[in-house]
Amino acid sequence: MTAVLYGLVLSGGRSERMGTDKGNIKYHNKEQRIHLANLLDQVCDRSFISHRPGQYSDFDRKNNSIEDSVDCPGPVSGLLSAHLEHSNAAFLVVACDMPFIQLKHLEQLVSKRLSSSDITLYRNQNFFFEPFFAIWEPSGLTLLNQLAIDQKFSFQRIIPQLKANVLDLEEFDNQSENNFLRSINSKNESDQVQVQNAMRSHQLQINAKFRETQKLSETDQAT
Repeated sequence: MTAVLYGLVLSGGRSERMGTDKGNIKYHNKEQRIHLANLLDQVCDRSFISHRPGQYSDFDRKNNSIEDSVDCPGPVSGLLSAHLEHSNAAFLVVACDMPFIQLKHLEQLVSKRLSSSDITLYRNQNFFFEPFFAIWEPSGLTLLNQLAIDQKFSFQRIIPQLKANVLDLEEFDNQSENNFLRSINSKNESDQVQVQNAMRSHQLQINAKFRETQKLSETDQAT
């Protein structure tokens, strides 16, 4: 039986290299954690935002948050806390430091889901597993919990111990598409992405205005 699929935005990190909460950065005109949760809402039965206790005082998705309750380092705490609350659910997990994730990437991952596996995930361009853009089945989270108790926190060592449905990036045609798995961890990188997004948005507005003007011109000529 296929488990229900919930979305989970991992935003409980301390963002020490960034110097500010990664979940609050606005790459797409709203806080990144909210942007990703809204995308996940479109492919999952419901979505949650994982966070540390007291991290967000004015949480605007309060009913869809999961507070870290498992004492483990890094994102393991968010994953296992979600599993503790919803032990029969699978989770489509996205880290909040991945600003290039689009709806089509989520849809592609869901289409490749193998519910009989422990996890469905990509291997990136450097042949490392990407456990923070993945679908974790209940069985995989149960095994992760057992391995975490044994203090084995290297996902690159853990994944081969799971029944993993590993996807390659060959289906994406170009370098730009392959970069959707890239994470942004420093302020300099973040600033660059925000500038690029602003420029892209401005160009799209110019293109839309040009098409509108061209359409009006063609209408005038026809009359």
